[in-house]
Amino acid sequence: MHIGDSYQASVCHKAYSEMGLLFLVLSHPCAKESEPLGSPVFQLIVINPKTSLSVGVMLYCLPQGHAGRFLEGDVKDHFAAAVLTSGTIAIWDLLLGHCTAVLPPVSDQHWSFVKWSATDSHLLAGQKDGNIFVYRY
Repeated sequence: MHIGDSYQASVCHKAYSEMGLLFLVLSHPCAKESEPLGSPVFQLIVINPKTSLSVGVMLYCLPQGHAGRFLEGDVKDHFAAAVLTSGTIAIWDLLLGHCTAVLPPVSDQHWSFVKWSATDSHLLAGQKDGNIFVYRY
């Protein structure tokens, strides 16, 4: 199924259907900072499976003053988290439509892994040296 004006190498993190429409949360590892609002990290699109038509609903961009592209991320419920090329972790509330937190690297070690816990609202964040941090969100 063709997905409109999507970016190259997009990754689907979550899909759900409602009222006959398919909603997808995508990340864009190859996106450049070409959008007026900044670098798009996640995107919500909707597809009508009967007609194969799709439309972008929302772009989730970094707040002003922050840079980086998507490296790795996870989506749970209505929250998305991403490790960026700048070494930071950014968290979005998908319902509110904006970035709600930015976690800078700890101890001069860039973040390399982020994952939501399966049972509660904890975020696991890891570094290449093997350190794992748990944040309650």
